[in-house]
Amino acid sequence: MKAPAVEAAVPSPASVQEALALRQQNVALLEKTLGSLPGEAPATPPADHSLARGLIRRIDQLEDLMAEGERALPGLAARLRPLHASLLNLLREHSIEPYTVRRGQPLDPETLRRVTLIGSVPKGDGMPEVAEVVRRGYQLNRDRDTRPALILRPAEVRARRRPM
Repeated sequence: MKAPAVEAAVPSPASVQEALALRQQNVALLEKTLGSLPGEAPATPPADHSLARGLIRRIDQLEDLMAEGERALPGLAARLRPLHASLLNLLREHSIEPYTVRRGQPLDPETLRRVTLIGSVPKGDGMPEVAEVVRRGYQLNRDRDTRPALILRPAEVRARRRPM
């Protein structure tokens, strides 16, 4: 007696992608774990303040969702504000504060240390200044007497030239 034929299931492209992504995560976790065994150096050293920077990126995404989602679903931003406030409070508990630069503030060397320019500074004769604050920055406040604040994420700004 012959066994019945079994059809092989052909996986969909999406399931293949999911399986590959899961495999990559498992390999990364295994490398991280094996590199951290006693007597061995970690596979990759942890980045300074990577958890805080990751949390800042999630806050940015939440702020974008609040702004864009409010147009589609009125009341969404109000429902997300408590979560947003709790994430900012979590940062503050660890001496991380948001900061912003002012519109019209000159782009001097001190300001340039604290911002990332979106686009380029227009050509012209006037002093470059902040035209628009796209996203605020975050800094780790340390002992002001011995070490200045550490910029974890510069504010993102667009520039213009001040008319002469």
